[in-house]
Amino acid sequence: MNPPPPQLEFVAVMTTLASVLFGREMAGIVGPYAAIIFGAAIGGFLSASRRPQTTRTATFAYVVLIVLVALLFTATASQFVSSYFKFEDARPFFGPVAFVIAWVGPDWPKAYPWAVSLVRAFIERRIGAAPPNQPPPGGSA
Repeated sequence: MNPPPPQLEFVAVMTTLASVLFGREMAGIVGPYAAIIFGAAIGGFLSASRRPQTTRTATFAYVVLIVLVALLFTATASQFVSSYFKFEDARPFFGPVAFVIAWVGPDWPKAYPWAVSLVRAFIERRIGAAPPNQPPPGGSA
């Protein structure tokens, strides 16, 4: 019987590339961060294209800041996404979640109410609570 093919997920590819540069021991640590940075950089560049025109230095500083923000929040958000879709491993979501975090960029205050309602619905479904503001059985009170 043939062994199963190796996983071809983005983090695994970045880990393989990191093993060439940093060695096998460090690749397991560097690979996931490389996937987050790569996804966040692409999202940051797209987000920067929506901003008013500024200098190259200001745009570079903006992208670096957005990538750092994505580095802070990607692992937690990926864990939420993986548990929502019932995946055991959150690593396949590192690149896409970092991309979305960076792509939304400074528009997070506009997206904040939506994100809070999504987290609230996730928690309520997890604990089995009924959604709020449902009318009582038999009509309005």
